[in-house]
Amino acid sequence: PSQASLSPETAALLENILTFYDRFAEQNAGDARLQREAARANRRVGDIHARLGEVTQASQPYQRAFALYDHLRESMGDTDYRLETARTRNALGKLQRTAGDETASHKAHLAALEILSSPATENVPPELRFELARTCFLLSRRPAAGPEPAPHVPRGHHPPTDHGPPGSGSIPGPGPFDEGRPPFPPPDFGGPPD
Repeated sequence: PSQASLSPETAALLENILTFYDRFAEQNAGDARLQREAARANRRVGDIHARLGEVTQASQPYQRAFALYDHLRESMGDTDYRLETARTRNALGKLQRTAGDETASHKAHLAALEILSSPATENVPPELRFELARTCFLLSRRPAAGPEPAPHVPRGHHPPTDHGPPGSGSIPGPGPFDEGRPPFPPPDFGGPPD
């Protein structure tokens, strides 16, 4: 089943499997591959809890994933470490936004941006570029309960302000290049030239 359609019972079963996976990884602490898989499994379980709206339960696996990735930093390779850590930071940021903590969410996304932005190299793998773009998108989102966006103002029309009367050098009123022009260029229908 897809993550969006998982029931709480299925999530609980996955949590039990994760507990087994974590113990198995602890017993085989010398095996970096198993440690990496345990970190990914923790992130995925966090994702599942987040999609089910279980904020507290989602936070714990994300924190375990951070601890495992930090432990594995030397053995993972720079690209894998940066990618997996940034993915987990972004997932935590999204979770914190859902919980209404915009400040913590912003900090998590900034941490992901920092991880992805350094060191700058010429040959950045596509996965890192994608996660960097995703991080920038997440940082650009407005707060969930913020003010309404400004209305669209057509060219040549300015909202009233208290900058003074028209023609006094203030911002309102049409500009010198707006007179006699339509607010946008006419469409080109591809007909023969006149």
